[in-house]
Amino acid sequence: MVSGVVDTSASSNNPEADEKRKITCLRCCSVTVLLVLLSVPHMILGLPSVVVGVILYSDAHIWLAHTVSPIWSGVCFFFCGVFGIVSAKRSTPYTIFCFSSFCIISLMVGIIDMQLLRLGLVNHTTDGQTFLKDNVDPVINIALGIAGAESFICALSALFSCLVGQHVRKALRAGGQRVITREQIIAQRQEQIRQQREHERKVLEKMEKERAKSIRYHRV
Repeated sequence: MVSGVVDTSASSNNPEADEKRKITCLRCCSVTVLLVLLSVPHMILGLPSVVVGVILYSDAHIWLAHTVSPIWSGVCFFFCGVFGIVSAKRSTPYTIFCFSSFCIISLMVGIIDMQLLRLGLVNHTTDGQTFLKDNVDPVINIALGIAGAESFICALSALFSCLVGQHVRKALRAGGQRVITREQIIAQRQEQIRQQREHERKVLEKMEKERAKSIRYHRV
């Protein structure tokens, strides 16, 4: 935790550097907020998917693929959101592009989950025909809705996170410097404050020594 930082003591003598630092901090915060907004829905939908999968599995008389597919798809969705939070914290092109890749994988998982859940809506005959069940389990429809919503969010997250990663990479190449997080900016500001106080302490010590010399000179 960083506390007790006084902004007035951290003022820089270079207004241009302060302006660049503010712009960098604003860009970093914007990237972080956008990635968090893209990541949270994955976690919100991942947990209900797991719960629905557990309900389907517990109510099923025999083990079928569609009864457990919401469980492992929900776990994948949840960890996709967790990885998005990690990429938002680091805000580097590498982690952002990895989050995009994870979103694409989650999209494929969601599509497979929907295809398996569709099997729970129909009955298969021995001659290869299929027909819709008379009594469809509403939990399967809920699982289908969750998987469809997650697939849509995965597609959006993959697109926008890829655009954000390209923007951050271009900013790095154009500025020739590393995009730093808010914690790193605060750490740099603290280091500037420490150096400034160290300089002030040395100046005060030098003035104290000069005053002591002048006092001894007047006594002599």
